[in-house]
Amino acid sequence: MDDRENNLILLDELLRGEGYKVVSDVNGKDALKKLHTKKKFDLIISDILMPVMDGFVLCENVRKDERLRNIPFVFTTASFVGDKDESLALKLGAKRFIHKP
Repeated sequence: MDDRENNLILLDELLRGEGYKVVSDVNGKDALKKLHTKKKFDLIISDILMPVMDGFVLCENVRKDERLRNIPFVFTTASFVGDKDESLALKLGAKRFIHKP
């Protein structure tokens, strides 16, 4: 998930180029709806700063959901780059915290 189209396109191309199937969205609320479909997801990669529902809230919702909680969650961010931000992300259950340039 990322609200910037260029970021979505780049991530999509990188992952598809490695053979992964990708489902994208521009905010956490819509992404959560997709996660609740019958599809099986192996990984969630999400920006933090997004409209409607940000990545922190999305991660909280995923971790509270018994069906979704074991999916590894990775944050990408260019805005929240401080130690406190990374610490919060990891406390919420993220497996990785990646700084975007």
